[in-house]
Amino acid sequence: MKSGGYYTVEATFVVSVCVWVIVALCYGGLFIHDRLVMESRTNQMAYKECSDKMGSNLKKWEKKCKEELNDSLYLMKVKTVSASQGICEINVTVRCQLPISFRFLKRVLSEGKPELIFKTSREKILPAEYKWDYDMIEK
Repeated sequence: MKSGGYYTVEATFVVSVCVWVIVALCYGGLFIHDRLVMESRTNQMAYKECSDKMGSNLKKWEKKCKEELNDSLYLMKVKTVSASQGICEINVTVRCQLPISFRFLKRVLSEGKPELIFKTSREKILPAEYKWDYDMIEK
């Protein structure tokens, strides 16, 4: 009696588990990429706008920021970008969705929340920059 069928059944289970693990690793890599890009781009745009004195163009900046983020991200979809100016800083809040059809993987990556919220703050006053400018004027 030959037992070749057992190897086929075992291989089917092993291969299907390996495929799911590879898919989960790929989604995890894309998720990490998107988080890093979101942090980098948001800080970069906030710094640029702080130096350009954002002021009354806040809604226009939020729309531009949302478009640029959606163009840069692979996995996440940006729903809203909201910014508020304080006396010495600009605060940016980005709300994203994670459009993944795998429920378990979506729950793991988004920590069970319906949307992801990313917050960052950028200071308008940079003491080192002002010191440098002051030193250059005195010379």
